[in-house]
Amino acid sequence: MKKQKPETIAFRSKTALYSEAYIFLEALSEVHGTYGTEHPESIMALGRSSMGKTWLTNFYRKQYPRTQVDGKDIIPILYIRLQATPSSKGLQDILIGELNPFYTKKAAMTSERATQQLLILLRQYGVQMIIIEEIQHFLPGHSEKRVIQHRLDQLKNLIDRSAIPFVLTGQRSAEKILTANYGQKGEDNQLRQRFRSPVFLNSIPHYTDAWKEILSSYQKNMGVKTIDFTSGDLPERFYAATHGHHGKLSKLLSYAIEAWDGKGKIHKEELSKGYFKGISVKPSNACPFTCTDTVLHDMVDFATKENAREEDV
Repeated sequence: MKKQKPETIAFRSKTALYSEAYIFLEALSEVHGTYGTEHPESIMALGRSSMGKTWLTNFYRKQYPRTQVDGKDIIPILYIRLQATPSSKGLQDILIGELNPFYTKKAAMTSERATQQLLILLRQYGVQMIIIEEIQHFLPGHSEKRVIQHRLDQLKNLIDRSAIPFVLTGQRSAEKILTANYGQKGEDNQLRQRFRSPVFLNSIPHYTDAWKEILSSYQKNMGVKTIDFTSGDLPERFYAATHGHHGKLSKLLSYAIEAWDGKGKIHKEELSKGYFKGISVKPSNACPFTCTDTVLHDMVDFATKENAREEDV
């Protein structure tokens, strides 16, 4: 078994911070700060996969770890990740299961009884905020209005009765949770009144200072000597390789560290190896770090159009 280098492990444990990341973290802090007030606020963070939603929520959660006070467990931030596989469990059952691993809903237990149990546990563990990832899986895969309205009412009921801020993260498609009107004709989406404006985490164009800022943040986190990721056409080459996805960028750089001999700087040679080991699905693909300018232009153009298409979905 080949173990990862200490430098790789250290790099993967860090979170790249940049302007949009700070905006998102500030929004989380502001929502968190409404806990205990008369009108707690909730928020949605939306964007395609690998845009940093999970990393940033994890970074924020680490600032409020589980602790013990007078022998009692305290969980300031309760976190769950919904699965794509359909489940017969209600949202309150999933949350209870996170707080009580031994919980098994009895067949005769009503949804109201489960909600009451959850509210007791939330107070018992001192939960101040609830983060639900992959919230797009909360809505059923079909468009039956009755079922959808039931799910939305369930979420609204939990938010109101717990008086705890909720953070919902997921794909852009989840925005319909706040925009769709599935109630009576002319009735507004009541969930929207409980949420502040969503935060959108989108891909950053390769030609912007914001993209260079992201590359600089990752380069700093590597903790080893490298060529300047923001010089020349390297921003374009990184964009062509990763399509601006944070997950892909982190993976590419991790493999580049693994390919590094520990001497001197990490150059395009190591970045190329990181690309082929961590991102490329075909060894025959052109390498964005060594290809000609013409091929690079085509790769960047493809990545830009692909991002625009997926973010419009």
